[in-house]
Amino acid sequence: MTETDEKPEEKKPVKQGLHGWKAALAMFGCGSLAAFAIFGVVTSVLGSFLSMFSDGVEVENDDPSIPQDTANPREEFDGEKFDLCAISEDAQGVNISFSGYPIPEDSSLNGGPAAEGDLVRTGQCSGDLVPSSGGEPWGFELSYTAIIYSPEGDEEDFARDYFAESSGRMFASGEQGVGETVDFLDRAQAGHDGSAEAGSEYSLLVLKRSAVLEINLTSPGEQSAEAFFGELKQLERRYDVALEANIPE
Repeated sequence: MTETDEKPEEKKPVKQGLHGWKAALAMFGCGSLAAFAIFGVVTSVLGSFLSMFSDGVEVENDDPSIPQDTANPREEFDGEKFDLCAISEDAQGVNISFSGYPIPEDSSLNGGPAAEGDLVRTGQCSGDLVPSSGGEPWGFELSYTAIIYSPEGDEEDFARDYFAESSGRMFASGEQGVGETVDFLDRAQAGHDGSAEAGSEYSLLVLKRSAVLEINLTSPGEQSAEAFFGELKQLERRYDVALEANIPE
């Protein structure tokens, strides 16, 4: 071969793979896919966990065996949570205070220890009631008998009989009238004596379901029956809620 013969042109080797911006883009794409894949796994795990937790809470709320936040009459009385004296002192709209009083007593209808299906609660207290019009405090006395359970299930019959007996005892003398019917809870009678030596006196006998309440007010000065009753009327709503919630039908 002579010098004048041209040498065949050498072919440059073709580079394999991606280079430059294409390689960078490919690496970025792979990294992004991996990141999204990891994020998807984490999201899926968290979603499953939250779903299980949410399902668990929903099942617990729907479970009828779980006790609700409602008062059980028997537990309220047995647990000594029910006391009309304390309720009177805490009632809004009327200013009543006691220096102290005995805790309520539980017994059976025949006076023996309370038993299952045979429960009577009694209580009494005395203190001062400051009238909303101001002036000297009035004497305030409360006693109550609540027949919660009777063996024969006739609690309200016993309460009505006791109400009638109490009415005869409180108003038989005639000093406070014959027991005027007034609008207070289920049934009530009231008597007023404005000529008492120590001032005025007012008595209120109340029946609510199977509970009987006796309230006596005394004022050092002359007071009308309307003034006495107006102060006690402030207690009606509070007594109604308490007795309605805690005495079974």
